[in-house]
Amino acid sequence: MTAAGRMIVGLSYVLELNVVAINDKIIFFLLLTETGSIILLTLWYEFVDRSWFLIQFICLIIGIVTFLYFLIMVPESTKWQYTWEQYDEAKKSLVMIAKYNGNDQKKLDHIKNAVFDTQVANKDDDAAISEANTQKTAIKSLISESTYIKNVIVFTILWSTISFIFYCLVFLNKYLEGSMYLNFYLEGVAGILGTCLSLALYKPVKMLWAFIISIVLTFIGILSFLLF
Repeated sequence: MTAAGRMIVGLSYVLELNVVAINDKIIFFLLLTETGSIILLTLWYEFVDRSWFLIQFICLIIGIVTFLYFLIMVPESTKWQYTWEQYDEAKKSLVMIAKYNGNDQKKLDHIKNAVFDTQVANKDDDAAISEANTQKTAIKSLISESTYIKNVIVFTILWSTISFIFYCLVFLNKYLEGSMYLNFYLEGVAGILGTCLSLALYKPVKMLWAFIISIVLTFIGILSFLLF
């Protein structure tokens, strides 16, 4: 669950800080690193070290360095600050991003002096203030609505299915015939091919049908695994 949470939050944050036009490519490269890591880890275990401790320690150090980098160098989500009306903090984050992107002082001053649309509305319109406060509904009241309950159930089923498929693929791999290392290399290559296929499907058929096709292919893969 924590891995899924980090993935969702991290991916959303990365997409927020990049150009919308290349979001699909960012997700593509993220999935490539996930499947590519299977090949790299297999190479490590086959040719470098077969104990679990050293590779776990290296990954821990990488995680700590990444955490410190984000803590020191990366600002808070400006969309999150904007949503919760933290306008001054949002402008500070935007200035930090603008500096990183090499903008001149004139543009930085423009950001500092900017006024958000909801900021103006909240100053002049009591109804807007009331609406903004209404949007800050507690989680308990949100999940009490049938729509959100249905969404939670659907996403729980999907995430559970995806998690079981992933872990079963990893754990059952060692029981397949042939070399365990070769099977893991093939799994990594198959993941890369699947990622490329996903990107190729997404562009012409868009999100909904790409999602449906991916689910159908998943069930075909499961049946093939069970039958053959």
